[in-house]
Amino acid sequence: MVVTKKSRVREELRRARRIAGLTQTRLARNLRVTVSAVSAWEAGIRTPSANLIPDLAEELDVTPGVLLDWIDRTATAA
Repeated sequence: MVVTKKSRVREELRRARRIAGLTQTRLARNLRVTVSAVSAWEAGIRTPSANLIPDLAEELDVTPGVLLDWIDRTATAA
């Protein structure tokens, strides 16, 4: 399986949501989007719109850079 940037972003989104203790339903409500939108993001079918990234990162308690896989989260843990 080829790991693409898009697949890493969706994996990071799912991982961060679970660590934050949020269901897809709760995250969707908090962001005022549909549950199907969150599901599509995590499935790699769609990506969150750019204007949602700051709020999404805040809900998940990560930086936008980590969420978008621009920053290695293991490097920021030090």
